[in-house]
Order: sequence, then C-alpha cells, then structure tokens
Amino acid sequence: MAEFIHVEKAELIDENFQLREEIKLQFSERNIVGVSGSFRRVVENAIKVAASTATVLIQGETGTGKELIARVIHDHSNRANGPFIPVNCGALSESLLESELFGHIKGAFTGAINDRKGRFEAANGGTIFLDEIGDVSQAMQVRLLRVLQEMEIERVGDHRARKLNVRVVAASNRVLEDEVRKGTFRADLFYRLNVVYLQVPPLRSRPEDIPHLIEHFLGQYCQRNVKFIEHVHRDVIETMTKYPWPGNVRELENCIEKMVVMAPGKELTIDLLPMTVMAFDPHQENDRSHGMASFEARLKSFMQAETMSCLERGGEDLYRVVRNKWERYLFEAVLNATKNNKSKAAQMLGITRNTLNQRLGELSETKREWAIE
Repeated sequence: MAEFIHVEKAELIDENFQLREEIKLQFSERNIVGVSGSFRRVVENAIKVAASTATVLIQGETGTGKELIARVIHDHSNRANGPFIPVNCGALSESLLESELFGHIKGAFTGAINDRKGRFEAANGGTIFLDEIGDVSQAMQVRLLRVLQEMEIERVGDHRARKLNVRVVAASNRVLEDEVRKGTFRADLFYRLNVVYLQVPPLRSRPEDIPHLIEHFLGQYCQRNVKFIEHVHRDVIETMTKYPWPGNVRELENCIEKMVVMAPGKELTIDLLPMTVMAFDPHQENDRSHGMASFEARLKSFMQAETMSCLERGGEDLYRVVRNKWERYLFEAVLNATKNNKSKAAQMLGITRNTLNQRLGELSETKREWAIE
C-alpha cells in the first residue's frame, strides 16, 4: 500500500511538472505575437523589470493581454520555478474575495469546516497576479495596502500574522490615476502598486499585428479542431484589419475560432466573419468622431458648402462638379463588386456599357484633390 501511494505521488509530481512546463511554453516569449513597436516595447520592458523585486501595475483595455505580460514578468524572474497565481478581483464579492486572497481558519464563518490557505499564501515563493484591481472596494484596498507594506497576511477569523515572500503584479482596465482623482481608489495603494507602470496598447492602435495574430490563432485552432485551412482570403484580412476590435485580442481569437469551426473547406472566406465585423463601416465611425449624427448629415453639409461656393463664384456647373466628385465612388464600388466586369456593372447601375465607358473616361480626366471637410 505504501509503495502504491509512493508511485501515485511520484506520478502526480511528474504530471504537475509537465503541466507547468506546458503553461510556460504557452506563455513564453516565442508565443507572444506582435510586431508593432508599441507592443514590443511593453514586452521588452516587462523582461527588464522581471529581474527586480518591484511591484508592477499593468494598464490596458479588456482583452489586450495583461495576464500574458504578467506571465512574461514571472517567467523571466528568479521566481520562475515558483507558482504564478492569478486572481480576478472583479469577479468576486468582497467577502468571497477576502477569503480567496487571505484564506480562513476553521469556524471563521458558516461553511468554513477546515483551515484554508488563501491565494497570497499559495503564491509564496512566486508571483500573485491581481487582475482588475480597480474593482475592489475601499475596505479591501486598506487590507491590500497593509499586505504590500508589511508583506504579511492574517487569515479570516485569525489574529496570527503570516509572513509572505511573494511578488505582486496588478492590472486594471481602468486608468487608476483617474480613479484616484475621483476618490474611488486610494492614492497610497496606487503609489504602492505603481512602482513600474506598463501600458498595453489596444489592438486598434496596432493593426499591423492583426495578420500575424490571424496566422497564430489559425494554426492553434486548426490543430485543436483537427482541420486543415490552406488559405485566408485577402478580403478577410482587409476587413479584420479595418475593424476596431473593442474586445481586443480576445475578441479576434474568438472570431478565428468560430471561423475555423464553421469553415466548410480549406479556405477562410469573408462570409464566415461575424456580422458585427462584416457590417462595420469605418466611415460611419469617423462621422461619429467628428460629432455628426450620420454620414447623411456630413453629405448634406458638403452639398450646402458646394452650393454656397458656386453662388459666390457665379458658376453654372454645380451639377457637373458634384456629380464628378461623387459618381466616381459609386463606379468604384460597383466595379469592385463585379470584379471589373463592365457589362455586369452597367447592368447593376441600370445604364448601357457605352454610357459607363463614357463616364469612366470623363472621370479619369478629373483629378481627385478633394475631401469632405
């Protein structure tokens, strides 16, 4: 019996080692996909700070890869062989978070039938990653401040202080400096956390990374789903590059997984994209950013400006000028849709092929040096 337990224990230790090695490989620097300067600088700074004992605060929108950066710090530190313990502070109520972080003793509350270590104790000798730290209550902020100052914790229901040897990496999708100004986050805790500050850029600010991420996730989900995708259509890459990805890399990853699963053949085509991605209109988003309710409002403004300009110069060619400026876009869209088949384009427009050729000839002589202001 003792021999069986010894063998079983050895197998569990070996399995644990293998799983930790797999996680290390998954989050290794080789698997961090990004060629943009802004993202590579974050990774380089994470590696630099890893050798120190400094507390790190990582700021970035949801889905940008804050935990990935935290794991880079851990894996390049002298604590790499110790545990990496992530905690999503925003996913738990205050009472549950307290027990989860600090542990409890038997009888501390209803259901506490045994002593239990908290995440801080579990991270001893390693790194604890406090994700969404900006969501914790003021009372919890006070307790966390004490932990950072004294490097010791008290389990719920206990009065004995337990010393810690743990590195703290925190992250938030909020700008904590703004939260300090609002009074929702303690300034003293912010300064304790903000020894080294790393900001992970959103995916929309680094579109050059999108084709590389597509390739990375495509390989990953083809392997998981035992599928063989040979090609991604150019329209798919162009559409995905223009989309702003409010959910960042996590949203893009989910998109690729869905496309791989639903692909009937060996190519990812544009019809496999989610409707939100396909229907995205960058011009409409630009209109919103300029304070216009819609594209039609900007168009109306443009027409009024052209009319006033024509009146001022005493012109008699307003229709020709406006038509030349806007008709070109219609013809471009139709020709792109019909793959430059002029017969199909003319049929779609409801004009003859000769009329289309004539108008294209006239437009080619008009320089496009205008824009909607």
